[in-house]
Amino acid sequence: MTEELKSNSRSRAIGVVVMSLMGLLILALILPGLQATRGSRRHEGVNRLRNVSLGYLNSCVQADAVIKDVFSEHGEAVHSWETLLLPAMDESALFRRIDLGQAWDTEANRDVMKTRLSFFQSPDMKGQYDVQVGTGFALSHLSANSRLWNDERVKIFDDLESRCSKTILIGEIREGFLPWGQPGNLRDPALGLNVPDGFGHPRKTGVLFAFGDGHVEFVDAGVDQRVLETMATPVDEEF
Repeated sequence: MTEELKSNSRSRAIGVVVMSLMGLLILALILPGLQATRGSRRHEGVNRLRNVSLGYLNSCVQADAVIKDVFSEHGEAVHSWETLLLPAMDESALFRRIDLGQAWDTEANRDVMKTRLSFFQSPDMKGQYDVQVGTGFALSHLSANSRLWNDERVKIFDDLESRCSKTILIGEIREGFLPWGQPGNLRDPALGLNVPDGFGHPRKTGVLFAFGDGHVEFVDAGVDQRVLETMATPVDEEF
């Protein structure tokens, strides 16, 4: 009986070792694929954000003004800064369908606002959070830097060049998505990353930001708060 028990114990031990080795082998086979997929999504995310930032800067050049939300004569925000980027993003036909004289969510504009635009959405969301539940409005996974938007020193394109080349312009968000046509899509980067109402990424490792000179940079989630605040705030003058 003792020999039988020993034999059973050895068999179980061998079985555990074999299963462990198989698990490691499977992980070794799968891990490179997962890493490649994540790398591909990161690359795609960088390209999308870079295109949006360049579209924004080109729009500012054309308008000779810093593109912000559209306000009615009564001071009400009626269209978003993202809507104004459409011509620069090769969506002139879609832009022409929007009645800028009426608010973004009125009957006249409702169907247009349901159009999903891949450049405003993150590949890391894997098709989730594309539309707003209940309305069907297409969502944006980006937001703009409220400190730059609300800075009275930044009004024309030259101000972006002189004060904001190293300042965060637009970045990724991970929750609280708004329709791309809805005005008020602004956040303060200095709140921190992956926090409520802040900028963030689904994996919480860091965030992609586009800066005032058009370049895109990955900012690690562990970035020092003082560094983040510096990147969020337009300077008095750059040299």
